[in-house]
Amino acid sequence: MATRWEMDNLLGMCYYCHIFWAHRNPVEFAEWCKEEIGIKKYNKLKKLAATIKQWTVEEINKICT
Repeated sequence: MATRWEMDNLLGMCYYCHIFWAHRNPVEFAEWCKEEIGIKKYNKLKKLAATIKQWTVEEINKICT
């Protein structure tokens, strides 16, 4: 998943909101995300999510440090 290590893809949610709102109401959740992070970041993440990324060890180490 190309969005795995993207900081813009980070969203803090409680268990209830994650499972019982985001997964059960994906259209409403997507609209909420667009408002929260902005349409530009949302579209960037959507495009990245549709790509396959093979992370190298060096890239992951750089992200994690």
